Formats: sequence, C-alpha cells, structure tokens
Amino acid sequence: MKPLFQKISKEKQNKILGAAIKVFADRGYYDANVENICTEANIAVGSFYRYFGNKEDLCICAYNYVIEVMFNVVYQIDNYDDKTVFEVIRELLHRTQKFYLEHSSLFLFYANIWTPAMNHFVPKLNIKSENEIDKFWIELIKRGQAKGEIDKIFSPESAAYLIDSQTLLFSFSLGSIYHKERFDAFLQYGLPNQTLEDVIEKIIHTLQLSLAPRNPTTNRAA
Repeated sequence: MKPLFQKISKEKQNKILGAAIKVFADRGYYDANVENICTEANIAVGSFYRYFGNKEDLCICAYNYVIEVMFNVVYQIDNYDDKTVFEVIRELLHRTQKFYLEHSSLFLFYANIWTPAMNHFVPKLNIKSENEIDKFWIELIKRGQAKGEIDKIFSPESAAYLIDSQTLLFSFSLGSIYHKERFDAFLQYGLPNQTLEDVIEKIIHTLQLSLAPRNPTTNRAA
C-alpha cells in the first residue's frame, strides 16, 4: 500500500478494498486481475497503481482489513465475565454464522488466504489480529479453569488450540462444500433434518465432554 491510499477518504478506501475482496473471493487470487478489480471498484487502472504497487500489495492490504473487521465483529463479546466458557463458544459460533451470511465475500476471501497455494503470502501478513484471537481463547480457558469449568489437566494453550480448531472447521464448513460434507459426516450422522443449530450444539457437547473437569471437586480445590 502506498501513502496516497491512506490519504483518501475511509469510505473510498473501504469501497476499493470491498471490490478487491469480492473479486478475489469470486475468482481466486490467481484468476483475478487488476482490470477486474478496477472495474468492480469503478476506478481507473492508473489510480490503482497510485494506491498499490501491484495485485499482491492490494491482497495483503485486503487481508489486514478483513481480519480486523472479523475480529471486531465476532470476538468482541459483551458481558464476557457473566458467561461460561461454553456459552461464549456457542455465541461465537452463532456470530461466525451471522458474519458469513452478512459478509460472505470477506469470509470466503479469508478462507482462501489459508490454502496451500497462498503459502508465500503468510510471512508478509500482519497477523496481529490473529494473535489477538489466540490470546482471546487462552484467556477464556484460564478463566474457565479458575471457575472449575475446564479441567486443569490441560494447558491453556492446548485447550485453546482444540477450541480454535473446532470453530475454524465450523467456519470453513459454512462456505466450503468439502468441509461441509466432512462436518455432515461426523456431526449430522446422515440425518437430513438436522439444522445448523443442532450442529452447533453437537460441537458444544463434544467440547464439554473433552474439556470439562473429570473430577470437579479436585479441580475447584486446586
């Protein structure tokens, strides 16, 4: 991103980034081109190169925008301390579903970034918000262990990894046929009438069975 891009209005920045995200989500990074993006954003190709060095530069900027929006929408929870760990996870799964329905292009763009074909991008990304998500889960586990909701046999990091993996796979299943079929195979057990709500409850139940204290009395006393 060039300095000039930061000087234009926030509204115009978001319009350009939104257009780029839509094109990347629809076509994939390698089939998208600057002309497609400029047409979607209604800007001249010359203007594009005043704002960005190339398509990769724009893609990195778009990623940083998406992860910031996603973190602010999904992971900012009110009355955090009044909820159990599993109530927080349930709310996050619902927020993830809502985010996908309302921002499908942003969601699909985010999912596409983490495919093996995009590995060369990862060292160039600002993953500050990704790190904030990691911290969110670890702090949630620590709070749950202090309240006797999570077994203290787990390190906060390992328990957080388990939860993050489940929520990430759930999120990918919303936009990927492959991941949806995998989720259906394991969580729907071939029952066609199950709703997404049923799937969420099965995820919560699985995590409770995995993480809840085996001996609540011992855990509370520890």
